[in-house]
Amino acid sequence: FYFFPLFSVDCEGGIVNRLSIYQENKLPSQDYVSSHFNDQEAKKLYFESSKLINTCGLDLNFAPVVEVKNKYNEKFLLDRSYGTFENAVKYSSLQILEAKKNNCLNVIKHFPGNSQDDPHTKIAVLDVDKNFFEQELLAPFKEVIKTKPHGVLISHIIIPAIDDEPACFSKKIVTDYLKNKLNFTGIVYSDDVYMKALTPDSSLDKVALAVSKAFKAGINVIMSSEKKYLSLVYKVAEFCNDDFELLQNIEESVFKLTKEKYKINKVFF
Repeated sequence: FYFFPLFSVDCEGGIVNRLSIYQENKLPSQDYVSSHFNDQEAKKLYFESSKLINTCGLDLNFAPVVEVKNKYNEKFLLDRSYGTFENAVKYSSLQILEAKKNNCLNVIKHFPGNSQDDPHTKIAVLDVDKNFFEQELLAPFKEVIKTKPHGVLISHIIIPAIDDEPACFSKKIVTDYLKNKLNFTGIVYSDDVYMKALTPDSSLDKVALAVSKAFKAGINVIMSSEKKYLSLVYKVAEFCNDDFELLQNIEESVFKLTKEKYKINKVFF
């Protein structure tokens, strides 16, 4: 077998747009799109932006942000949300469907949501009840998942009404809700394991422990902003010697990702 990596990018538009230097007309923010673009205009916009992603040799786009803007997250999300439930579902869905025409895969985010706390710098908590979690936070993801996006990215939010652990570590959120209740069968990605919301102490042992907990929660792929991959892999491998569940989850994730790569010609015999 010959395995080729998947190359990814953050290209939401607006302030999160890693390909802006290649765009003659900068990709606008999601908030701007939902306020100024009709369906046909948005389809054309996202068809062209995904065409550029594909032309650059990239496979995955960590977008769109599917979260609905509300009083709990608006100061953190700013213009990164489409706003209302209706707009989040409509524009997220058409972005994914247009991208598929250019063989560009989308990873929707940030499941199940965010608060005003910036997870890059501190522990993030969202104090809402179970009803709000199920009826408001999960609702847009439930609808957008019907378009069969390649992946879902899990946030580091702690929702005490559901679990005392960050979402990234929570089997209830990743496996029970996302996979079982919302019937998501694609690839599940963690957000960056070096964010302070997850690992205030970024020592190798603590980050490796975070990676292990994420895998055991049901996550398939770990995101790391630090270029310390090998040392992290070796440390997690050490943990596998005494943790069969961790080893099994990693093996299942490798098999699942290999099948996805095969579908898009990233695995050759």
